[in-house]
Amino acid sequence: MNDYGRGAGFDRGHLAPSGDFGDKESQAESFSLANVIPQHPFSNRRTWSHLETSTRRLVRKVGAAYVVTGPAFIRDAGTLRGRIQIPDFVWKAIYVPGMGAAAYIARNDATPAYSVVSIAELAHFVGVDPFPSLPAPMRMTALDLPPPTPHPGERVARKVSFAWLAGAESPTAVPAADPLHKLARTASTMMALAAAYAR
Repeated sequence: MNDYGRGAGFDRGHLAPSGDFGDKESQAESFSLANVIPQHPFSNRRTWSHLETSTRRLVRKVGAAYVVTGPAFIRDAGTLRGRIQIPDFVWKAIYVPGMGAAAYIARNDATPAYSVVSIAELAHFVGVDPFPSLPAPMRMTALDLPPPTPHPGERVARKVSFAWLAGAESPTAVPAADPLHKLARTASTMMALAAAYAR
């Protein structure tokens, strides 16, 4: 726990959010280090928190869903106090029986953006398959997941292409939502994505 103390620069980011547990005892147990990753404060308190809220709302709406969350170590993002590896992405895979599956993925930094990818894309990119027995059609097609639910007074993160998110652009340079900007994406983004897939 001391690794996350004052001056660490990272929050104790929950994989399974405490808000998903039904009582105070379970919520307290969710702070176990087995359920925690070093998470950038902006990601933890804004983008990722908003996606967690949307996931909660989706499950209430459909009645039942399977949710698997994890970190991704694609590039060397360094360590926290030289001891705990810092993930550079976080992801949340969701399977709704009878409807399909998809995953949210976001950078573990101050980027106010996220992507929705198929389970096949997620498994290839992060090296973890959250739903290995899912039928091929559901693996290849991303379910339309709801947008983030911001807290009052906060801006919503923008949905961006996975190619852009996996690239190395500045965290604050989120692409504009106009068609001309989409056409102007650089070749370096595609090369960064190709390099990640080739590992």
